[in-house]
Amino acid sequence: MARWHVFVSPHKIITIMKAQSKTYEVSVKTLTPLHIGSGRELNYNTDYIFFKEKNTLGVVDPEKVLQIIGAENIEKWVAYIRQRKGIDSYITEILKKTLNPADISSRLIPVKGKGLNIQNVKEQLYNGTGKPYLPGSSIKGSLRTALLTQMINEEPEFVAEIDNLQKEKRKQGRISQEFDDSKVNAHYFGDSANNDFMRLLRAGDAYFNETNCQLITTVNLYDDEWRIKDSINQFVECIPAGALSEFNFQLFDYGDLALNLIHKNKDYLFAKDFISKINEHTLTLLANEITFWFKNRDLELIEPYYLSLLELKNIARQLKDKPDECLLRVGFGGGFASMTGDWQYDHLNENDYDELVYSLRSARYEGLQFPKTRKFTGSKQPLGFVHLKFKQK
Repeated sequence: MARWHVFVSPHKIITIMKAQSKTYEVSVKTLTPLHIGSGRELNYNTDYIFFKEKNTLGVVDPEKVLQIIGAENIEKWVAYIRQRKGIDSYITEILKKTLNPADISSRLIPVKGKGLNIQNVKEQLYNGTGKPYLPGSSIKGSLRTALLTQMINEEPEFVAEIDNLQKEKRKQGRISQEFDDSKVNAHYFGDSANNDFMRLLRAGDAYFNETNCQLITTVNLYDDEWRIKDSINQFVECIPAGALSEFNFQLFDYGDLALNLIHKNKDYLFAKDFISKINEHTLTLLANEITFWFKNRDLELIEPYYLSLLELKNIARQLKDKPDECLLRVGFGGGFASMTGDWQYDHLNENDYDELVYSLRSARYEGLQFPKTRKFTGSKQPLGFVHLKFKQK
């Protein structure tokens, strides 16, 4: 597709030029549960009711509730909320009315597994029409991480200098250094919004039809023993594994016609193996995680999780010969390695890496494995793995 653009600089109008772009239709399949948070937690009785006999969570629709109980009984509803009693109990026990979950709910969310009672639930992100979705910004963020790791692996000298990973901090007249990624981003991507080559990439949103509620557990290292840390377990609304969607993906190539306003590393986006490199990045992360857990594979605690990682690795390996398909990890539960690309471990010397770790955690954890936690579902599945298949329009 070709379009004509005018670029304006502070000093002159740059000659009109022809811009080439590539547009892809991308099919997406969730291989493990996926959660992109709305930033909101659903509170029992205020925001949701748990229908235990159906193992279903109903998000409360206030208008439906008022139609049943009457506006004159709002104070009684508030009293039930304060007593941590469900409005469903008020309707069935006090008003003596038959109640179906849909009667007071804006949407129903199946609960996978057991254990939900009156805990808060982390809500999945929805669009304005009530569709759960994976936003293009999350996809783009994960792609950015994969690209950064690739660029650092091919040009590691910049990050090997600790000064390039820190910035000066002034507080109460004292000067110190703190870790900061601004120089890294400027060096590899571009030093301004106009210069950043990721502006050439646009990813649309992927909309889905259903969610479920899952218990997300955290395995934590206690001295030399891995155990489930029950105190930080969470109930999370997820797009389930096996869900299908699609979105549009565009790459805009202005090339030299933009008078080098775009960072030179833009070529990474237009390489023939761009998608394959994304898959290679995910495969490396999986291989590293599998290697880490290999010595603990006999532990019943992590065995299903370990087997799930092996299955995902096999899928990623099968995609190595498919230049238009990749495995990508996005969203909640990916951990430090997926959020950052885990290049720090390979390219920082031991002292600098230890200093980075020290800055990221409490001093009382000094000397322990980093990171010392992993999140997975109640059935021991990792979170956030999606299979993307690109088809150029």
